[in-house]
Amino acid sequence: MANYLLSRFIQQFVTGNDILPNDIPNKVHSFIGGTPYQLSLGKANIYGYSCYNPNATDVFLKFFEKSTIPVLGSDFPFWTVQIPTLNSVVLQGTDILTYSSNSDLWVAVTVGYLDNDVVVPPLNCLVQVTYKF
Repeated sequence: MANYLLSRFIQQFVTGNDILPNDIPNKVHSFIGGTPYQLSLGKANIYGYSCYNPNATDVFLKFFEKSTIPVLGSDFPFWTVQIPTLNSVVLQGTDILTYSSNSDLWVAVTVGYLDNDVVVPPLNCLVQVTYKF
């Protein structure tokens, strides 16, 4: 069994196939949310995230694919996650949650759930995203 797993791990890097089920994330970024934050240059696979919201209102973690910094309110996220008031959300796993295209991967936190919301929360949220190029 160990030889099989090792061969799958080696095959993954030799073939450049980044969507095998046992793909291993190698990047973790933590940041204080608000304005858009760049995670990757080019394609990346997201494996998980955690976000702590210290605000007295719900906030929304938004993921963007764009080659330049996203403009909140003008550029629309491809994925939005609600983070409840004074709470945290954690989603981690071994499976790929989403793939980005060849554009850069960005994240931001806003107060509103609408794609065109531009209001950043009064208190910064702590966000951690696990991904692989």
